[in-house]
Amino acid sequence: MKASFDQNFADEGTEHAKIYLAYLAAECKTNLDKTMWQEATATAHDLRAGLPGSLYFLLCEWLDMPLPSREGTDVDRVYIFRGKRLTAGIRSEYATAEGRKRNRALYLHRLESHPIKEDAMLAFVSEMRALFDSADLSEDVVLAKGYF
Repeated sequence: MKASFDQNFADEGTEHAKIYLAYLAAECKTNLDKTMWQEATATAHDLRAGLPGSLYFLLCEWLDMPLPSREGTDVDRVYIFRGKRLTAGIRSEYATAEGRKRNRALYLHRLESHPIKEDAMLAFVSEMRALFDSADLSEDVVLAKGYF
């Protein structure tokens, strides 16, 4: 971006700055809880206010709250790659190094029994590919297909 009182933007007297605009933003969370959801919806809104055509995706391993509604938010899609998070009562068993050592096998079993959902990951990748694939927008092709 350049700002100057000189219409020719002479180097002297012209301010230069770089601005990065996100056409697509993907926020990654390990655990999605209510506080993080509220923060994400606010971030999505800020992004959309600054760049109305932008897209906002939220990716998380574990859901740590009741399933939220995207209705009325600027979040385009939420991907949950593993499932529901362990309850607070169970997580408290891992609060100390001793507890983590004692319960290591149980936690490993939890991870192995809840692998990252390949379908969810591929859905996200497919959505990215669809956004960034180069399209043939020649008039003949568009008129033959009837859409672009």
